[in-house]
Amino acid sequence: MAIAQLVRASDCGSEGRGFETHWSLLPHPDLLEIGVYFNYTSPRMNYWLLLIPLLTAATGWLTLQITLLSLFRPFKPRKILGFSLQGILPAKQHQIALKAGQIAAAEFSSFAAIEQKISDPRNMNKIKPLIETHIDDFLRIKLKDQMPMISMFIGDKTINTLKTVFMNEIEELFPR
Repeated sequence: MAIAQLVRASDCGSEGRGFETHWSLLPHPDLLEIGVYFNYTSPRMNYWLLLIPLLTAATGWLTLQITLLSLFRPFKPRKILGFSLQGILPAKQHQIALKAGQIAAAEFSSFAAIEQKISDPRNMNKIKPLIETHIDDFLRIKLKDQMPMISMFIGDKTINTLKTVFMNEIEELFPR
């Protein structure tokens, strides 16, 4: 391997002006003896390094598949060599359902408290204007969009009458 130098001391008859390189791209002769050699002109890639992410991805995918299969499959117990084999979740489905029911019952056990809050006259008076605006929006806009023929026969007087009837019915549904 040849190394180009800017000025050679032997060519210009001087000791050199510091333009010469003292660095060599060739390895030291002692390193050649032990088999160390670096080729700087065409670096070689170690293609075995590409296997690391591929093997990692394959291992992760296989682990996930085995985990999912052991959790969910098979649904019904199967006998293999005298052993009963069934997925973890299907095998424990009854116990999981009982536990979920107990949790739901504990969280929603106060149906009486919820019913009391709904039927409280103060709360009813708070939501009554909101209900009235929704009924008015339904009768004036949504009903006309869904049934244009009816909108020709319904005027403001009929809408106000229907709104009053609906509000009275809602007050009967939620007793005080």
